[in-house]
Amino acid sequence: MNILIPIEITDAMIKSGTSVAEPDTAAGEVAWVASGTYALGDERLSEHAIFECVKAHNGSAVLPRLDAKNWLRKRASNRYAPFDYYLSTRGQGTGSVTYVLQPGFFRAVDVRGLVGDRIKITARDAPGGAVTKEIDQDLFEQPLGLYELLFMPLTKRTDASLRDIPISPTAEVTITVSGGAGASVGIGKLSVGIWQSLIGQDKFGGVESGPRARPKSYTYRKFNDDGTFERVQRGSATNVDFSVTLETSEASAASAILTQILDTPVVVEASKLPRFGWLNTVGIVTGDLQTINHALARASISVEGFI
Repeated sequence: MNILIPIEITDAMIKSGTSVAEPDTAAGEVAWVASGTYALGDERLSEHAIFECVKAHNGSAVLPRLDAKNWLRKRASNRYAPFDYYLSTRGQGTGSVTYVLQPGFFRAVDVRGLVGDRIKITARDAPGGAVTKEIDQDLFEQPLGLYELLFMPLTKRTDASLRDIPISPTAEVTITVSGGAGASVGIGKLSVGIWQSLIGQDKFGGVESGPRARPKSYTYRKFNDDGTFERVQRGSATNVDFSVTLETSEASAASAILTQILDTPVVVEASKLPRFGWLNTVGIVTGDLQTINHALARASISVEGFI
């Protein structure tokens, strides 16, 4: 069982070559200006987030983040959408979208909520340096059989990852998602960091049989007295529950990892095997550790998935 410990992405880590500007005028973003005049419903960009004016006003120099009577935070900016909590808010572009990051020491890149036809992730030992690891692949799933190949539209994967990147203090990674000419493409969640295993380096133990994944819909439904109903389509997430057996000597390290990621959305892999990919999710992890006997311990893990 693996958890990607993420690096918090800052302005200084997003490098030249990133295709999404801020403000992204092509997406209709407009920067907030102190002491401006704003009408009800106006949206403005401030501190990497989009705020909506909830009260017409002018002459205020208070940042929208600190001005709750006049502004309501709606979402992350287009440039920063891949680094917020959600898979459903995407850093988007037309034809292709590229992010170039130099976040310091990292060993892995994980991207989810992808929209496009192809993904390319390239790690270099320094900006413009030698390529140390790379994937370049399409996002189309393999058909289940001949009938699906001939008569059914191919489904697409929405996630990809690059692992075991040689570590370097100056390493740089470029992530590009591309589609057809004029197609809308995007990245929902972009995580850079280091994978940590709850079972330690000896690799003894693992996820016990019986893990459970529970897809959860947030679609709104209101039923009327006559049986009809109103429906507002919203996002969905996957909650996952499983238990991990590990040596008692690794329990302290496992407890430290669980404490480190409290209240932090992380990528969780119950298994790296493709056939168990449905157990992998992004969300908030909670868990408890229990001694089984003098040699073994059990970590009971719950992941509350994010939309």
